[in-house]
Amino acid sequence: MNQPRPEKNKTFKRSAHFAWEGVKTAYREERNFRFHISMTVIVFLGSLAFDFSPSDYKWLLVAVFVVIASEILNTIIENLVDLVIDEYHPLAKKVKDMSAGIVLISAVFSFIIGLLLFVPKIMTYF
Repeated sequence: MNQPRPEKNKTFKRSAHFAWEGVKTAYREERNFRFHISMTVIVFLGSLAFDFSPSDYKWLLVAVFVVIASEILNTIIENLVDLVIDEYHPLAKKVKDMSAGIVLISAVFSFIIGLLLFVPKIMTYF
């Protein structure tokens, strides 16, 4: 456990490599992250069936990235709490619950964006 502290990344390429490793770890280890990625693929495939404007796609991208970033942030916070605390503590639960709340709020935001974008397009077929 007493390993030397790793050096700072000296190049952008090395920093990007480790950042990508973090995204891959989130995908591999977090079920909810995989769910959000799957929903992203479905939403963008679904959007191809409609005449989305560049502005519509901008909103979809914002919604998707807010949820994915929130999910990674939630995972970071939960892992840090687990690293610091070995047993149940009400404050640890509070922090984890609030962290999960970030994801919930961003998912609701994204759902509303999806409704605002898709419902008018779907309604043109009725």
